[in-house]
Amino acid sequence: MDDLSFQIQIRREFIEEANDIIHYFEVAILELENGANRDGIINKLYRDAHTLRSSGQAAGFTGLGRFAQGVENLLGLLRAEKVAMSQTVINALFAGCDGFKGWVQALAKDFDSHYDSSREEALLEACLGPKAAKPAASTSGNSTIARPADQNPARDKPNLVEASEQELPSALTNTLIYVCDDEADVRDMLVELFSPDWEVESFADAKSLLTRLQEKEPHLIVTDLKMPGMTGEVMMEKIRAESRMIPVIFISGHVNRDGLIRFIKLGVVDFFEKPFDLTALLESSRRAVRKVVHEQVLSDLSILAFRTYLRFIRVEDLIDSKSLSEEKRTKLAQLEKDMMRIGELSVGAFRFGVERT
Repeated sequence: MDDLSFQIQIRREFIEEANDIIHYFEVAILELENGANRDGIINKLYRDAHTLRSSGQAAGFTGLGRFAQGVENLLGLLRAEKVAMSQTVINALFAGCDGFKGWVQALAKDFDSHYDSSREEALLEACLGPKAAKPAASTSGNSTIARPADQNPARDKPNLVEASEQELPSALTNTLIYVCDDEADVRDMLVELFSPDWEVESFADAKSLLTRLQEKEPHLIVTDLKMPGMTGEVMMEKIRAESRMIPVIFISGHVNRDGLIRFIKLGVVDFFEKPFDLTALLESSRRAVRKVVHEQVLSDLSILAFRTYLRFIRVEDLIDSKSLSEEKRTKLAQLEKDMMRIGELSVGAFRFGVERT
């Protein structure tokens, strides 16, 4: 997984969890308005606002993070009893919830969107003052403005944890190698070399490989440099133009110094002149694949850790609830064990990935 794909996945995970946090945030404000346990609810709301701020900023949503800071500031003053509870404050908290909805709905449609939260900021300012409540202006020159649709706070509560093997690193699937050469005997030789360790697909020309690449991305490409129609170098330029960071190994005849410099700039991991040493080629390929798989495992584990962090926040909210029955506390204890199991499986999965490569 490249850096762009990793960032997209983190943002999707945040938006999914943020919708659930906002749902409980709104329910808690309703309970606070109806005179429920004041201190406990304020603490919960503060943690939720803090989670939306810190996790939103970690996901790259700085505008949402700035807005959440104003809500968090108000709740911090309430916790410290430096602001008295009033209907004005309740209205400001509801406005904060509306602002969270607006930001998340806008970002769900377009990660670069900006939500106009001026109305919500005005209500926060009534309690905090403009310096503490107003976030910095968005620096995005081509941002779009989106207003939220109404959300139903009474929707079904989601599961807190889905501890299954589906959340294990995706890098632990079969390793795939693409081989490209216009000479059939070279293709057959390379397929025979790689197939004992990995799944291999071979192509007689660069165009066929590029077409297949749109359907499935390999862990490594081993390609001839000089081929009819499209050279290996042009093929790699097209791959890099699509921001695909697949490692590529070139095999060909003599290449001069200028050619080697171009290959280095394109990110070629190795180059072998014909006739090449099969053992050396296999070892170089294994190093390239090992690096890709390890990076994928670490990326997936980072996403898993981010998801688990958000869910632990939700578990803490339940633990703080004084109205839990003994049955619910027992289920919660099992939930904590399940979440620990995710961590154990993650470590084991990483070790398994290292051993396989």
